[in-house]
Amino acid sequence: MNTNYLFFDIETIPNQSIEKPIFDKTTVKLGNVKDPIKIADKLEKEETAFNNGLTKTMSLSGELCQVLSIGYILTNDIFEEIESGVIYGHEDDAELLKRFNRTLNTYLQQYNTYPTLVGWNTKGFDIPVLWKRGIITGERVFSKYMDLCNKYSYSSIDLMHVWNNFGMGKLTKCCNALGIDAKTGLDGSMIYDAWKDKRIDDIKEYNLQDCQACVDIAKRIL
Repeated sequence: MNTNYLFFDIETIPNQSIEKPIFDKTTVKLGNVKDPIKIADKLEKEETAFNNGLTKTMSLSGELCQVLSIGYILTNDIFEEIESGVIYGHEDDAELLKRFNRTLNTYLQQYNTYPTLVGWNTKGFDIPVLWKRGIITGERVFSKYMDLCNKYSYSSIDLMHVWNNFGMGKLTKCCNALGIDAKTGLDGSMIYDAWKDKRIDDIKEYNLQDCQACVDIAKRIL
């Protein structure tokens, strides 16, 4: 039986329906610093760094983020595109996850099996985040979660693992090495601001660029 592949990528932002984490001064290591002025200065700098990094911290946490969009490209067994799209959820990732589940079930009905999931750092980020958000929102996805995240499983393929021998690495670095066009315009650090500015089309385009880059990589290395 021929295998279909579902190349996918998610974009996340800080969850808008929960309280933001508060800086905890007790976690700051002061060492041998005794001077109250120096202590106050160090605490202020640590708190500033904490608040500046909060968007990234929340966006990368399954407990603290919300999924803003899921880009996908369905291909056949030789990586020819069958269809593509972006599932976007401006305010509510529960509805987004429901639509993603509907898409997966449609493929199950059409092909009698789920497509093999493919992406970049999907086993370390995308799949765990979608699984956690599914449990938290009540729209659970990935019933075989442990199998999908197993680094030796063929139910999903993490191209980052393939390229880096199970190590970490950036998608753009792989694209540059292979002469593949990487993402242009936005980058991950700009997604939250783009969302606040209602630049929906830019976010969707950025999301789908990741998926296309992964298709192009797969054609070269799988």
